Amino acid sequence: MTPQRIQRRRTAGWRKPPGAVIVDRTSRWGNPARLERQETNLWRVVVEDQGAMVGLGHDLTEGQAREVATTYYRGHLARRPELAEQARQLLAGRDLACPCSPGAMCHGDVLLEIANPKERTR
Repeated sequence: MTPQRIQRRRTAGWRKPPGAVIVDRTSRWGNPARLERQETNLWRVVVEDQGAMVGLGHDLTEGQAREVATTYYRGHLARRPELAEQARQLLAGRDLACPCSPGAMCHGDVLLEIANPKERTR
């Protein structure tokens, strides 16, 4: 069976499926880029850099913000090849759980591609 990204929920009774790995910000796999809703109901993407918050984009739709954050994460892994290698070794063949909605662009998809290169075709 092809590994997939599943939605981690924080509701009573939700349990992580056996063998799945949490890849949200509480784990080493979390995306340092964070989406924030602005007062205008548009989104911005920020990342902490040496203790300061740096904007990667603002006044974005949610889809655009997700694309910026996911692209940032792909670069984050490229700059940290040891983390990408750990993903290949530790996440291969496993489902990944994060809070993103199914179908929404997510850094978990990047991890699935890296950990399962022959099984993911996008």
